[in-house]
Amino acid sequence: MKRRARIAGGILIALLVLIAGGIVTVRSLVPPASPEFVDFTEMKRSATGSDALACAPGLCSAKIDLVLAPVPLSVAELAAKVKARVGFAEEAGE
Repeated sequence: MKRRARIAGGILIALLVLIAGGIVTVRSLVPPASPEFVDFTEMKRSATGSDALACAPGLCSAKIDLVLAPVPLSVAELAAKVKARVGFAEEAGE
């Protein structure tokens, strides 16, 4: 019985080491997100090819992966709709 418990414990430890190694490997390979402002008129694609770009026609100069339909609202109307969402104004401190 002790032998089975040792074997099971060894297998469990080996699985934990493999899982931890996989997590560390994936985290080291994936670059962090960039929180910087993006100028869509001068958009440059990643050299690694690990990005995707969705853009309205004529807005972005880089190669677009997904074309978005333009929103048929003015900026003021769109901002009012966003602020009208439940709880948005309270969360934003307005």
